[in-house]
Amino acid sequence: MAVGSFKDRLEIDILKAITGQATTILTTTPLPGGLWLGLCYTTSPTDVDITGEGTEPTIGTNGYARVNTVGLWGAPAAGRVSNNAAINFAPFTGTIAGGAFFVAFALYDQAAAGTGHQLAWGQLSPANKTGNAGDTMQFPIGSLIITAD
Repeated sequence: MAVGSFKDRLEIDILKAITGQATTILTTTPLPGGLWLGLCYTTSPTDVDITGEGTEPTIGTNGYARVNTVGLWGAPAAGRVSNNAAINFAPFTGTIAGGAFFVAFALYDQAAAGTGHQLAWGQLSPANKTGNAGDTMQFPIGSLIITAD
């Protein structure tokens, strides 16, 4: 058995494609549904499709909603891309997920739960933020990093 790996050029184009940027190898247009940031609590996503989605709060409950991040990502380099603008969730109107800690973020190609696909995910470190009424989740420039591994 032999195991291969993507070349850096393809990894960078994949990162460009999912963040809505022009690519050099792939033919792409920005994702038609946007690129939406969501939060996960209790259970983090995994790389396994469908069964590895993590536990996302119910959209529309207590003010939780995914945030469209198209145009908020820098140019990929060395197999990674990070946000080049602050990304902020609207203040929560009530307690999210019973006060559980958010443990991960995920990127989706649709705003609504149950539609589209989860494209990427990452652990939050430290995972010590809860969603109480009036709280917001804020990600400063460079704090969300996606790698093509």
